Amino acid sequence: MHSQRVFMSRRALLAMRRAGERLRQCWPELDEDVREELLRLFAEVEQRLRAATSDGERVGIAIDFLQRLEEMPAVAPLVRDILEAAKGPRLRERVTVDARMLDTILEMLAEARAAGEEAIRKGKGVEMPAAPPPMVPKMVPSPAPGLEEIAAQPLVVERYTDVDFPQQVRLGQQRVPLTVNLTQKPVEWSLATTLVTVALPTGEPEEALVILRAQDFEEVTGETMRSLIVYPDRDSDPVVFFLRPLSTGSKRVVLDFYHRNRNVGSVSFTTQVVEAEEAVAGWPVSVEPLAVRTSPPDAQPPDLELRVTLSDDQRTLSFMLHSVHGGVGYHFTPAGSVRLQSPPREHLGFLFDELSMLARQRLEEHSALEQEQIRERLQTIGQNLYRDLFSPQLKRAYRQWRANPLVRSILITSDEPWIPWEMVKPYDDSDLAEIIDDPFLCERFQVSRWLAGQGLPDSVLVASATLVLPESGLAHVKQEEEYFQGLAQRGIAVRTPFPQLLSEVGGLLEQGAVSLWHFACHGNFNSERPEESSVELADGELRPSDIVGPRATGVKLSKPLVFLNACHTSQLGFALTGLGGWAERFVKAGASGFVGSAWEVHDELAAAFAVRFYEELWGGASLGEALHRARLHIKQLDETNPTWLAYTLYGDPMGKARVAASR
Repeated sequence: MHSQRVFMSRRALLAMRRAGERLRQCWPELDEDVREELLRLFAEVEQRLRAATSDGERVGIAIDFLQRLEEMPAVAPLVRDILEAAKGPRLRERVTVDARMLDTILEMLAEARAAGEEAIRKGKGVEMPAAPPPMVPKMVPSPAPGLEEIAAQPLVVERYTDVDFPQQVRLGQQRVPLTVNLTQKPVEWSLATTLVTVALPTGEPEEALVILRAQDFEEVTGETMRSLIVYPDRDSDPVVFFLRPLSTGSKRVVLDFYHRNRNVGSVSFTTQVVEAEEAVAGWPVSVEPLAVRTSPPDAQPPDLELRVTLSDDQRTLSFMLHSVHGGVGYHFTPAGSVRLQSPPREHLGFLFDELSMLARQRLEEHSALEQEQIRERLQTIGQNLYRDLFSPQLKRAYRQWRANPLVRSILITSDEPWIPWEMVKPYDDSDLAEIIDDPFLCERFQVSRWLAGQGLPDSVLVASATLVLPESGLAHVKQEEEYFQGLAQRGIAVRTPFPQLLSEVGGLLEQGAVSLWHFACHGNFNSERPEESSVELADGELRPSDIVGPRATGVKLSKPLVFLNACHTSQLGFALTGLGGWAERFVKAGASGFVGSAWEVHDELAAAFAVRFYEELWGGASLGEALHRARLHIKQLDETNPTWLAYTLYGDPMGKARVAASR
């Protein structure tokens, strides 16, 4: 008997391919008579598909194939998850079969049939053709490694995300399957294709976690986290989430991938939830791929990670907490959500103008009364951020972790780049027996950020450095110039003369010859297009959109640490093709870290901050420690100037800089 639930025609061909590939992997486990029955089925289906004259006929053949697999007792358990994911309510729909998908299925069937017939002719069973051999492992380059170091490097495999979900879902559907897999080859019809690199230190399969957050969907089984096994020599077995839509509209679905407690990447897509099913032709169109990187297996995760996702309408922030420390008590724990009156860019934009104005004057330029008023204003801003941005669940969680000695570093992995999380100042009187009035978040903890989509590199290799120092009229940049001239004493090759022209900066970026970029110059905030806010060079402006093509390739090769010590350099906007701005451009291109300021900074304090940051870094402090100590250093110089609150680190707070002679 066929299952009472019919196979969804949109999924039948995709499920057919996946079931065929699964059976190829399981071929040695099957009895000889089962193999022969499958070979006859493969040959019949291949012939029928080649003779089919319409998409509807092809889909019908695929559904029949799946139903016949379901009726084979020895086969059905091996592909049960794939069959379940392909089922659903009967829908009236119009389907267009992708020609490339059909070609792939026919190729798979032909290879299976040919190999099986050869095995039968020889009178013995053999394994079905294996998937193509894995790509040659890519190792993170290091200067002049020895034989022992080469031998100690772990096996690194490359896999691609394969995500399948309808473009359109009807309100009222009870179990809409979301299938996630990691494959050796890109799947062209995947909804989101991302390269994932995973280290397997022993060469054995390892577990990765897939964490789901789906806006206005309920996971029917209650499981929003599933394990996925990464194999050294074949595709992973898919995992399936079953979603039920709760409201209509455009909805955002986010998938985070974790390996060894580190976020190694994220993908997201949108789907439409409608009242009544509408015809949608074709298979889902792939979104822009997001490169994913991983860290070595011995990299230490941050003490606490706060994952922030932004809804499709950019009004709702949702939170998840995770800590590698059992004593902290969070294991991919949802922490509620908050609804903003407007998108973060509009909701908070006015603050940056006010903070920039406050940063233009030093302590001695204010009276004692003005100094106290400024302190109170900064505290008020921070307390309002806590009130408005922390959900009730997140506030309760903060009460628990705030005094936990295990929490020193906090990584905020976010879809949104506007909110000044560093400036959040917790104040909570919900429990009058214990009123919380804490320092700013960045004052108490080592706070860093990362933009969702790319895995977090755990270290920075510094072999060469340069200072971008055009004539700016800034009085205190001379201190930064003298500091960089002395870096050669630390074994770092300093690229001189320091570039000042667009052509010079562009040429060095293309060469990928610099692993520490420091910009000490003016920044021009573009209020109409924040993602294109520029820095001034001697002969023109350098914009974020200039980090593209060969220049982006150079960043990918050199994986630099980039420090933009200029006005408005880490404010990011939303461009049509994704997040815009300097941090996004450099991080997406492959930078290992980025430091910038969320608003205008005072040049004297900026120079002192930069020197202290680098000194701490070369002294062995982690990125988070170095930034935290530099921040507190200039706070002591002038706590009324918000420059000490402005700096933002995009990078691993636990990561360290390794100095190596230039190759």
